Amino acid sequence: MLHFENMDSLDNRCRGSMVEHRAANAFAEAEMFLPLQRRDANAIFQKPKGCCLSGAAALMISVATPPVQKKKKSSFDHHSAAALFSLFAAGCAIEHMFGGVVADRISLLYPHSGRIMCAQFSAFMGIPFSWFLLRVVPQSVSSYFTFAVTLFLMGSAISWNSTASNAPVVGILAEKLYGYDAKSVDPMLGSAKEALALSKGLFSLMALPFGLCCLFYIPLYWTFRKDLENARIASIKETEVI
Repeated sequence: MLHFENMDSLDNRCRGSMVEHRAANAFAEAEMFLPLQRRDANAIFQKPKGCCLSGAAALMISVATPPVQKKKKSSFDHHSAAALFSLFAAGCAIEHMFGGVVADRISLLYPHSGRIMCAQFSAFMGIPFSWFLLRVVPQSVSSYFTFAVTLFLMGSAISWNSTASNAPVVGILAEKLYGYDAKSVDPMLGSAKEALALSKGLFSLMALPFGLCCLFYIPLYWTFRKDLENARIASIKETEVI
């Protein structure tokens, strides 16, 4: 009787070893064919009815298959992006007035260079803010607050040009070149003649930048075709790799 009990015990140990071995093989094969996906242990290995896994086999499966992790967002949604753009626009709107006030004060100390200094400062500030925004701030949705503060301050610093120097230049051009006289303008009825002088001054300062912008596109007639072909080839290669 003892002999049969020992045989039964040995048979149970053999079966347990076989179950552990099969569990290890099944998990290894699953990991080989699904390296990019994490599955629950029960989905990979179904425990046979009437059999019990030993502690070593269960521990191996539980450690090798961590819980499924949700994919993190890699970009802002539409509402978050709109809020960031609104903060940038708000900074620009506020500093339009502030830039004009600063330029007026500095022009009292430096009549011939104060406004130019303000405009140069505002234009230069676009460089460090762009560097910090695009190279320093981590490109992650977790950096939303940093993006918000940076964009607001950037809008506040790079928007002085129009009120610091551009608007006064329009006035000077209208007065010197087109005969604008602020004293002859009726506060209630206005003046068609002076309005025409101002519109001519504005047109002069708008037509030249637009014309230069148009000219800068001319080299694309020689380079755009090659760039387009390179982009098409790169897209085909990416599709083949995928």
